[in-house]
Amino acid sequence: MRGPVNTKDPAKKSSARGQDNPIDVTLVRDNIRVRSVRARTEGDDIGYIRITTFNEQTTEGLKREIRNLSTQLGDKLKGLSSSDLRNNPGRIA
Repeated sequence: MRGPVNTKDPAKKSSARGQDNPIDVTLVRDNIRVRSVRARTEGDDIGYIRITTFNEQTTEGLKREIRNLSTQLGDKLKGLSSSDLRNNPGRIA
């Protein structure tokens, strides 16, 4: 839904899911920030980093997650594993 933030969408939306009568809802626009980098620990000594998309926050997100994993695991950190999972199987269009 494109348009200025905090404005209502003029089109009426109805939802009938799980209801006998549809419910009218009003949608309000907002900025949606997509976290392009996520991380977790695997076991007690491995950090796993997942890159889901490349955007202007990816570099800082990667640095932040490496710092967080280093702080969280400390001296037990044996290594990092990362994945580039942008739903791209490598085909050239």
